[in-house]
Amino acid sequence: MKLGRNKVTGLDRYMSSWKSFDDPSRGNFTYKLDLGGCPQTLVRNGLVVKFSSGPWNGIRFSGLSLLKSNLVYTYTFIFNEKEIYGIYELVNNKIIMRLVLSPNGYTQRFTWIDHDWNLYSNTQMDDCDNYALCGVYGICKNASLGCHEGDGFVNYSGLKLPDSQKSWSNESMNLKECASIIDIREFPEIGQELYVRMATSELGINSRKRRLTIISSVSTIGIILLSLVLTLCIFKKKKQIKRKGNIFLYNLEGRESEEDLELPLFNLATISSATNNFSSYNKIGQGSFGPIYKDMLQNGKEIVVKRLSKFSIQGLDEFTNEVIYVSKLQHQNLVKLLGCCIQGEEKMLIYEYMPNKSLNYFIFGLIL
Repeated sequence: MKLGRNKVTGLDRYMSSWKSFDDPSRGNFTYKLDLGGCPQTLVRNGLVVKFSSGPWNGIRFSGLSLLKSNLVYTYTFIFNEKEIYGIYELVNNKIIMRLVLSPNGYTQRFTWIDHDWNLYSNTQMDDCDNYALCGVYGICKNASLGCHEGDGFVNYSGLKLPDSQKSWSNESMNLKECASIIDIREFPEIGQELYVRMATSELGINSRKRRLTIISSVSTIGIILLSLVLTLCIFKKKKQIKRKGNIFLYNLEGRESEEDLELPLFNLATISSATNNFSSYNKIGQGSFGPIYKDMLQNGKEIVVKRLSKFSIQGLDEFTNEVIYVSKLQHQNLVKLLGCCIQGEEKMLIYEYMPNKSLNYFIFGLIL
C-alpha cells in the first residue's frame, strides 16, 4: 500500500474513514502524509489533528515504535524530486493484512487468521497518543501521581518568586485556568525557595539513578581490580615455578607445610614420552601404589616412575607421606628421589634407576 504525493501530477494518496462501522460513506477522519515541515503522517478530524506519527528521522517516524523490524511487513520511505511517499510491503505473500482507518480515527492493522480478521496493531495505544494532549511545554507520561502515597516537592532555591498579582487559591480550578509562572530569575545570595509539586514516584529518581550508577561503577572497578590481583598472583606463582622447576609440598596436600620441602617438577609429556605412553613393555613391576615403569630421559639418564593408580588402595595422603620421608632420607647409598609429576589426576614419583643387585655390591663393590 502506498501513501503520499506525486509532485509532478499533484496526485495525493491518503485514506478516509467510514462515517460509521455500518456506513461506508466518507467519514470525518483522514490519514495522510503531511509535508508542512519534516514529513510526518497525520490523522485529522476535519482540520483538527488527532494523531501525529512524529517527523521522519531517516529510519522511522519518531513517534512510532511499530515500524521497527517485524516478521509481517516492512516500511519504506521514498523522498525524491518527483514524489514523496511511504509504502508498506508484506514480508510473506501468504499473509493477508489490511490497514484500516476506523470511524473514530484509529489506524489499525488486521491479519486474516482462521477465517476471521484479527487485530495485529493499533497506532494509538493510550491517551498519550492523542495529539498535544498536555498542551504547549507539556509532556504526556503514563505514570500516575500516586496520590494515595502522597505527593512530594522538588526544591529550587535562590530564586526570585514569580509574579503574584493574579494569584489566588481555588481547589476546583483546572489547568486551563492556571496562568503561567512569570518573572522568575536567580538570586543566589538573597533568593527564596520555590517548591514544585511532583508525584512520589518521580521524586529522587535522578538521585537514585546516580546512586545506582556509582554503586555499579564501584562494584565493576572492584571486580576488575580483584581479577587483576588474582591474575597477577597466579602469573607470579607460575613464573616462580617455571623458573625454579620445583613444586612445594603444600601443592601436594592442598595446604601449606611447616617446612620448605622442594622437589624438581617433571612434565607429564616428558614422562609419557619416555615410557612410550606408559607402555606395558616399559612396565617392570606393580605394587599397592600402582604400576612401576622404567624409562630413559633425553639426556640418557635411566629413571623409575611410580604411577599412582586411580584404583590404588593408597591415596593422596600416602603419596604425600612418601614424598616427605623419602626426601628426608636422601643418601648416597639409597635410591634417590629425583622428583615428582603432578598434573590433573596424574600423580607420579620419579626415582633413579638401580640395577637388580644386592646393596652390598653397591656399597662395597665386587669382592673376590
